[in-house]
Parts: sequence; structure tokens; C-alpha cells
Amino acid sequence: MMLLGVVIHVAISYLPPLEGMPDEARWAYTDPNHTALAGILIQVIHSFRMPVFFVLSGFFAGMLIEKRGCRSFAGNRAARILVPFLVGWFILWPLTIFAASFATIMQDAPPGSDSITSVLARIDYVGCLPFMDHDQTRSPALREPNLLHLWFLYYLVLFCLLTVPLAMFLQRPAGRLRRFIAGCLHRITIGDLRLLRLPLLIGATFLMLMSSKDGTGIDTRVDFIPDLRIFATYLIFFMTGWVFHRHRELVEELQAGCWIRLALGFIFLMLGLVFTVAHLVVTTNMNETDQAVSIVIMRLLFVASQATIAVSMWLVIFGLFGASERLFDNASPTIRYLVDASYWIYLAHLPLCILLPPVFRDWDAPGFVKMWPVMVVVTIPLLVSYHFLVRGTFVGKMLNGRRYPLVAPWKEPESRSDNS
Repeated sequence: MMLLGVVIHVAISYLPPLEGMPDEARWAYTDPNHTALAGILIQVIHSFRMPVFFVLSGFFAGMLIEKRGCRSFAGNRAARILVPFLVGWFILWPLTIFAASFATIMQDAPPGSDSITSVLARIDYVGCLPFMDHDQTRSPALREPNLLHLWFLYYLVLFCLLTVPLAMFLQRPAGRLRRFIAGCLHRITIGDLRLLRLPLLIGATFLMLMSSKDGTGIDTRVDFIPDLRIFATYLIFFMTGWVFHRHRELVEELQAGCWIRLALGFIFLMLGLVFTVAHLVVTTNMNETDQAVSIVIMRLLFVASQATIAVSMWLVIFGLFGASERLFDNASPTIRYLVDASYWIYLAHLPLCILLPPVFRDWDAPGFVKMWPVMVVVTIPLLVSYHFLVRGTFVGKMLNGRRYPLVAPWKEPESRSDNS
């Protein structure tokens, strides 16, 4: 899932420019060979990627608390989430600003008019540093410090802070309130009310999605002050992952019919995409004479899109949990290697995803064809840097829980430690 961040952040450069888009939502660079298919790809991935992330994060949070206790859990999450977030931000912000400055200059220059060296000479390198005077020519979304793509880690830190006192409460001797909560969760998760678990999750998610202000799906905010709507939405997924671990029988039960759930999830996802595209078409073509009718149609399409996306999210999540339980034990060393590398790729990918598409702007090819080789070019240095600079170092121990020997990705490393 983390590897899909490269796909999304490269594909954004190939989105068609939209009239009326707010400045803070504009990307640093739009390739002249843009394609609407990039938007479809982004919408499909965004519909399930972050919810799956947060469910998995909640699952492993529950596992760590059960195995090591709250104090060890807090220390582990501080080392593997808080420290990478703090250190990563101070490294990634100037690199991202540099990449955005480069992309903006390349965007404004006529094709073939500027060499890369001349563009590099025009960048304000001092202004790339954190908390320095911002450059007004910079992409509006990057004129003031924000969380960048690390907002995911920021929210995880906050969720973990909420998790510790809740876990301490649940570990106390069973009182009336605790017995009531545990009983309700048991009945809904694996008990006599288990048929309600999917409708309840879909309903809660749909209600949160109805508060979206930026279009269909879940809004994204990168401000240091969390958006309570988005925070509460992702908290549903995180806490569901925690409940999944407390009732491991559910994970085993989900193996049955997992492929059917996945297939249905992607069918609903495609249906939600149709409603999303229709909503966008009505929004961009609304005229004054039919404005009242257009507003009604827009609202109906918005409701239909959010409802189908909510259904698809949970079908995909339930399907992936069941499929992973079946396939994980048989995963190849290469797959395990990529899983280990994915955290580093997530942390380090954004500057390259902004920097490299402008380098290929003079390559005249269809946008949907062009962006895939760019994704490969972005991924190669990320994998090479992980293998030689991260995997066997203290950084690898912080990100992966241990240092791995520098063996080829297709070879099995030494026995893995039980860290998450």
C-alpha cells in the first residue's frame, strides 16, 4: 500500500488543469501531455489506500499492547513513528521545496528553452530551508510549512496517544462499564449480532464522508492543526483494526469468501468512480439557467458516490484481511523485502515525485503512457538507497525493527524478529 504513494504523487503531475481549483490544491507541475486517466487512477487508489493503512496500524497497535504492554507500546511507537516524523519532516521539507521550485520554473518556461543547469541556478536555496521567508512564486500549497505527506504519521501519533489511556482502562479489572463495552464489541464482531458489523461500519463511514468539502471520497488536510472531521473518519478505521486484533477469530473467519468481497469491493469502487466523474462533469458545466436543477443533481450524485465509496472501502478491507491471512505465510523473499522497503519509500518519495516529471516534459508521449516510466525512474533510487543506506543501518533498525544483512532481495534474510 505504501508503494502506491509513488503512483499517486507521480500521477498528479499528469492531471488535466481544472478551472476554479483553489490555489492550495494546485500541484507544482502539470505536464503538457496530461490525461484524465491519471485522475481516475488517483481516485481509485485514494478510495481504499489510507483506510487500509489505518486499519493495519490499529491492528498492529493492538498486537503490541497485548504482547508488550502500554509502556513498551508507547516507546515502540515513539521510536518508529514519532522520531521518523520529526526527523523526516526537517529533511523532507527543504528537499520538497527545492523540488517544487524546480518544477515551477520548468512549468513556466517554454519547452526546450531552459536547461536543467540554468533552472538549478535560479532556485532560491536559502528559501528552501524550514521557516525561512517563503517564495511567492512557489506552489501555493507549499508557501507555508505543513505536514506534507507525513500527515499520516502525525495522525498515527495522535491515535496512539488516545490508544494508551483506552488500553489502560480496558486492562483494569472488569467493571460494569468495561463488561458492557466488551460484550457489545464481542456480539457485533463475532457474536450473534455479527451481521450488523459491516452495515454499522459502512453507515458510520458514510456519515463522515458526507461532511467532505473537497469533493467525493475523504478530504486530505496537511495542516499542523488536525481537521476534526478527517481525524474522526480515520479514527474509525484505526479503532476497527484494534478490534480486529482483539477478536482474531474474525480475521480467520474472513478468509472464507475473501475473493468475493474483494471483487464486490472493486465493483462498488468502479460504480463510485462513475458517480464521481458524473459529479465533476455536472459541477464544471453548471450554468445559471439550470443552476437549481444542477445543484439537486450534484447533491444526488455526491450522496451516491459517497455511499458506494463507503461500501467499497469496507468490502476491500475485509477482503484484503482474509486474502492476506491466506497468502502471507507463502510470501516470497522479494515480497517481504518490498514490504520492509515500503516504509522508507513512503518517507522519501515525495521530492522525487515532484522533481522528476518536469525532467521528462519534452518527451512527447501520451500522458498515461508517459507517467509509468517516470514512476519506475522515481522508484529505482528509492530502492537503491534503501538497500545500501538503510536496510543494514540504524535507520533500518528504526524503520523495520531490526538491521537486515545486505543480501539480494530475492534471497531469504536471517530469521526475522517479531517487531511491528
